[in-house]
Amino acid sequence: MYECEKIESMEEIASRRGVWKFVNVVELNASPETVFSIFSDGEQWPKWFSGMRKVEWAVGREKTVGVTRQVSFSDFVLDEYFFAWEEGRRFSFRFDRCSKRFFSAGAEDYLLERIAGDDNKCLFTYTVYIVPSCIFCCCSCLAKPPFAKTFRQAAESLVAYINSDRNTSNAQVDNPVVVA
Repeated sequence: MYECEKIESMEEIASRRGVWKFVNVVELNASPETVFSIFSDGEQWPKWFSGMRKVEWAVGREKTVGVTRQVSFSDFVLDEYFFAWEEGRRFSFRFDRCSKRFFSAGAEDYLLERIAGDDNKCLFTYTVYIVPSCIFCCCSCLAKPPFAKTFRQAAESLVAYINSDRNTSNAQVDNPVVVA
């Protein structure tokens, strides 16, 4: 595993030179608490995040600031450290180690905001910052679009997953709002 820089906040990585920023915003037909419970359950991630195979939370650790998890994708493994955790509302993590030299640093933020007047809907803002490794910096025009597509598809797939029969809401996907 290759070590990544130890980022302590979203603001820290946002200020980095050469950072790639990806933001996707979707409306979800579920309360923030319901969505947060999906995020907290490692078994649910591969059901909606394409390419993700397995999520393992640190054994015996409470899910809060300082918890770690390992995420296995089809072609690489990522160790993550959570530096922000607001139950039912938000969490953020950094990339600690990666099985491939994709990044020198990375962090993700998952923000859920209740939609006024509707307790069963929320906005999900999914923000990813990546400081690419030297090899990706050299070919960013080719490397950046697949990352953008992956993160956009994850947000859109979460909409469909929440609207599926796995949840009490059986509403159809109504043209999800996606901001790239």
